Amino acid sequence: METSSAEIEATIRDLESNLNELKELLLLAPDEQDLKQCVQDLEELVAMHHEQLIEATKRELEAADSVKVNQSDLTFESAEGLALGEGLGKSKEGIINPIEVRLIKQGVSLDYISTNGKKVKPSKPKPEPKPDGFFDFLNSSLNTTSNNRHQNKNVALFNLERELAVVEKELVKARQSLTRNEGKDPAMASRFRAKVRALEANCEELRRRERELGDGLKKERGRKQMLKF
Repeated sequence: METSSAEIEATIRDLESNLNELKELLLLAPDEQDLKQCVQDLEELVAMHHEQLIEATKRELEAADSVKVNQSDLTFESAEGLALGEGLGKSKEGIINPIEVRLIKQGVSLDYISTNGKKVKPSKPKPEPKPDGFFDFLNSSLNTTSNNRHQNKNVALFNLERELAVVEKELVKARQSLTRNEGKDPAMASRFRAKVRALEANCEELRRRERELGDGLKKERGRKQMLKF
C-alpha cells in the first residue's frame, strides 16, 4: 500500500520540528561540525519527503480526475436526454442494421438449425456455481476489513521505525558533542545535555508507540485465526 499525502505531511512536520531545534542549537554553536552534519542530513530527509509528497498528491489527483471523467460522461448523457439502458439514434433504435432473417423449412427442429445445416449437438448446461454460505461471506468480509486495518498499521509502523532511526542518529551525535564539551565549555555542555535529555525522551516515546503497534499487529493476527469459521 502506497503512503498517502496526509501521512507524508505528518512525517514532514515531525522532521521539520526536530530540524528547527537543531538549527537553534547551531546558531549558538556555529563551529560544531557534527551539529552541522546532523542539520544537513535532516534537510536532505525533509527534501526527500517533499518529493514523495508531490508524487503522492499527483497520484491522488489523477485518481480523483478519473472519477470525475466517469461522472461527467453520465452527466453528458443525461443532459442529452439519454436514459440508462437505451440505445443511440434518432428513435433510440440502437443498432440500425437489421438482423439477418433465415428461412427454415417447415418441420425442421431446432436441433438441425445451424450455419452449415448440420445437426447441432445440444451443449451440456454448465453447472451453476455453488453459492457461498453465510460463513464464507462472513469470513470474506472479516478478512477484507482485517487486511485493510493490518496494512494501515504496517505503514504506520514503518514510518515510526524510520522516524526513530533519524532521532537515534541525532541522539548519538548530541552525546558525542556533550562529551567533547564536558569540562571545556560549561554553557555548551549544558545545552547539549538538555538536547540529549529531549532526544532520549523522544526516543522512548517512539519506542513505546512502536511496541504498541507491534503488539497490536500480533494480536490481530491471532484474532484473525480465532475468528475463522
